[in-house]
Amino acid sequence: MNEITLKVKLEFTELIKLRFNLAYRSPSIILISIIGLGMLLVVVFHLFGVKIRDNDDFPTYQTTFSFLSFIVIPISIFLSTRQDLISNKFISQNIQYLFSDNHFTITGETFNMQNSWTDLNKIVEYKKWFLLYTSKTQAIIIPKDRFENITTLKKFRDLIKNLDDLK
Repeated sequence: MNEITLKVKLEFTELIKLRFNLAYRSPSIILISIIGLGMLLVVVFHLFGVKIRDNDDFPTYQTTFSFLSFIVIPISIFLSTRQDLISNKFISQNIQYLFSDNHFTITGETFNMQNSWTDLNKIVEYKKWFLLYTSKTQAIIIPKDRFENITTLKKFRDLIKNLDDLK
């Protein structure tokens, strides 16, 4: 039986990088950013005297949308991440994971859980992370740099690839 043990304590900078990475992979956020960039160009052209529209009114709508897409969205991601670290004790604790062929155990400072691999909705691997989704919006976050070496990382990768029960 393969068993892999990891110790993880997520830091704010790690979590904020992950949240931004996930947000800006979303098609809706990408679309909003592209539209916001276009509207920002309209504002910049207006400020430099280049006429894009027939009237000379200040492009208030374009300024507002650009502000929302480039200021409000990143600030809301930042603030929600900070709030999650403060309020969600699961995220901010020292956590030990024990992964085996049939199940995985999560032991934190104030909790202990044992889960079957079939309890997961999906597992996603990113460049620096594994996300083990327990629901559509909740995931167990495993940074790849917490594996003691490449061999252990490969064992974990092989373990999750061999899970036939996940969809």
